[in-house]
Amino acid sequence: CPCSPLLFALYIDRLLRQLEKNPAIMPVSRHGWDTNILAYVDDDTVVTANPDEALLEIEKVAYNSGRVSGYLLNKDKTQVVVNEHVKKRFSRVGHAVYLGTDIRSNVEQIVQTNLTPIKKTKLK
Repeated sequence: CPCSPLLFALYIDRLLRQLEKNPAIMPVSRHGWDTNILAYVDDDTVVTANPDEALLEIEKVAYNSGRVSGYLLNKDKTQVVVNEHVKKRFSRVGHAVYLGTDIRSNVEQIVQTNLTPIKKTKLK
C-alpha cells in the first residue's frame, strides 16, 4: 500500500510522544541538554537516567500501543545499553551501533570511540 510509510510514521510519532512525555522515563541531562528520545525512521532509541524503572514502563507503553496498531516490539532486535546493573527481559550489551554511532555504557568511551577518530582525520 502506498500509504504504508505514512501510516508507520504516524504510529511511531504517537508512540515516541507517549514515551517522551512519560514521567517514569527520566531524560538524561548533559551540558544543559535534556533528551530521552532519539529517532530516525525506524531506528529509535530511548535514553534515560532511570533504566530500572523506565524499562518496564517502555515495555508497557510499547505493548499497549502495539495492541491497538499491531506494531510489536521486536525483542530480538532490541538492545539495552546501561551503565549500571540491570536485570530485565532484553539482551544486555556493552555497546550498540545506532545510525553509525557506537553507543557505549560509558560516556567517555562514546567520545573516544566516535569523536577521536574524526579529530585525528581533520588534523592531518
